[in-house]
Amino acid sequence: MDGSPPVAVLVVDDSASERAAMRAMLGREGYELVEAKSGEEALAWMLQRQFAVLVVDVAMPRMSGLELVSRVRERPRAAAMPVIFVTAEADRSTIEKGYAMGAVDFLVKPVVPEELRAKVGVFADLHRQRLRLEDQTARLLVAEEKERELALRELEIAGERHYRRLADAVPNVVWTADRDGVVDYYNRRWYELTGSSSGDRAGSWLSAVHPEDRERCREDWRAALSEARVFEGEYRLRAAEGGYRWHLCRAVPERGPAGAVDAWLGTFTDIEENKRAEVEREALYQQAVEAVQARDEFLSVASHELKTPVSSLGLQLGMTLRKLKKKGASELDDVVPRLESASRQVDKLGRLIVQLLDVSRLREGGIELEREEFDLARLAIEIASRFSEEATAVGSSIELSAPDPVIGCWDRLRIDQVVTNLITNALKFGAGEPIDLSVRRQGEMATIRVRDRGIGIDAEDLERIFERFERTDQAKKVRGMGLGLYIVRQIIEAHGGIIRVESAPGEGSTFTIALPFGEEKEG
Repeated sequence: MDGSPPVAVLVVDDSASERAAMRAMLGREGYELVEAKSGEEALAWMLQRQFAVLVVDVAMPRMSGLELVSRVRERPRAAAMPVIFVTAEADRSTIEKGYAMGAVDFLVKPVVPEELRAKVGVFADLHRQRLRLEDQTARLLVAEEKERELALRELEIAGERHYRRLADAVPNVVWTADRDGVVDYYNRRWYELTGSSSGDRAGSWLSAVHPEDRERCREDWRAALSEARVFEGEYRLRAAEGGYRWHLCRAVPERGPAGAVDAWLGTFTDIEENKRAEVEREALYQQAVEAVQARDEFLSVASHELKTPVSSLGLQLGMTLRKLKKKGASELDDVVPRLESASRQVDKLGRLIVQLLDVSRLREGGIELEREEFDLARLAIEIASRFSEEATAVGSSIELSAPDPVIGCWDRLRIDQVVTNLITNALKFGAGEPIDLSVRRQGEMATIRVRDRGIGIDAEDLERIFERFERTDQAKKVRGMGLGLYIVRQIIEAHGGIIRVESAPGEGSTFTIALPFGEEKEG
């Protein structure tokens, strides 16, 4: 060790024993080890600090090591962070994916301590060197700032010619104005920034301010002139190469012996990079706030909705068991209907659980498709048959039109889920009227259409119903979580397709899906 502060190493592994082994191998090397037992915890750590290297287990539940690194590479600050993958089975596909994401190396379990320490040590040394460079750069910036302050102090004493030579050497824009705020001098940096000629001195810099900032800047400057106080604000200034850059604009009044303002000394400091970093921090914070709000709302709705089918199921099964125990023939006549009712509640509970899992996956990076070749028309026939008894129970029927095979490569379970959700909604809101289900091939697309003749949807709600937790006022009269159509659209868009709805209050709704035929994923 050379006396440098310990560098941070992030170990990500869902196994406590594996993390303990890593701790034993690296703990004596002087590293500051930070441990995360999941991909989500690792992402949270990386919002708080920088790491010299990530040691990531490939096979983790919920978010794999590859998924974690994919998310990390989306963040500018962490995009170049070196990653060492640890895997029990170093198959070629996993290695190729890892290197494509920017992994620097793979280690196969059981990990050889010397090999791990050597590889981590290389990146720790590189990190220390980078920190030293950053420290040197910061020191240079501080020195430059002190030099600029010294230059400004000297400007107050030196003559006009000496003042302007010093001003031209300063990397910021420097300008002076008379007591009324009319500019009488710009240093060389102003002309480099704006591209104007040295003879162009219109008496004001306001023309270079972004139109959206100009009125605010003008009012701030007028107030400073009127009250003879320091002027300061952040505004965008036009750049010679095009576009605008954020600047901290500041001017201080220079007073004569009697205390009256004789002139103004101003500077413009480029803060574009600081602004971008601020916007990124605000965006990350807002994402975190929205995620917490969505989670809380989701858990509240889910806990309420899951209680209903579970309670009903328990009641039905309890009554059925009591009937069976009596063993009376006449008492057994209504056992089958009760079991069928219990079965429907189980199905509903199963669909709710699928929705819970889907929302979780969508928040963690989208739905993965398992494509296979199958007949969409045959699937529609199976679904219509599956819902026949449920349709009869609500006084409805399913009119199926699938005259020809429609064969393509899609995720069968996901497409089944889509059609099931649409049929379920049609039965809920279809007012007991017949439901039309059709499957067709139209050019290069396969189409699925589900039409009901029920309560319909207001025009202003047609797009909103596909958002998470969104439900129309009419739909709120029927129990539900507001997730079905949201998941449907995510699945269809994952296939490269589109879904649209046509509806009017009292005239029913028609949902139309257009799917490209796709290609079967190569094994």
